[in-house]
Amino acid sequence: MAKILVIDDDPMMLELYREVLTREGHEVVIAENGTQGLARSEAKPDLVVVDLMMPNLNGYEFIKQLRAKEDHLRTPVIAASSLSTGEWARRAGADRFLAKPFQSHDLVALVRELLEPKPT
Repeated sequence: MAKILVIDDDPMMLELYREVLTREGHEVVIAENGTQGLARSEAKPDLVVVDLMMPNLNGYEFIKQLRAKEDHLRTPVIAASSLSTGEWARRAGADRFLAKPFQSHDLVALVRELLEPKPT
């Protein structure tokens, strides 16, 4: 279906994302921090899920740097966090916010919503 880049510094969360999204038929590309995520964004994912609180390059800075790239101005981004609200994530350029912990169906619903073709 879609290529989804997931960026999180928690290995258990990465496995959860991989399990849920591959079960939905998506190809999942994993990155363990924002810097690795920026490098893997060159593979042109259809959607990005990024944790906001990470060492190295946090999710807010990742989103800002991703949005600075011409070919990612419209790439849908879901920001996830257990320590933040979605307000700052949206200001940084995220399309949606997912509060952790989350139910699998909430993640799937957001992904479907953002990947749904937009009427022209």
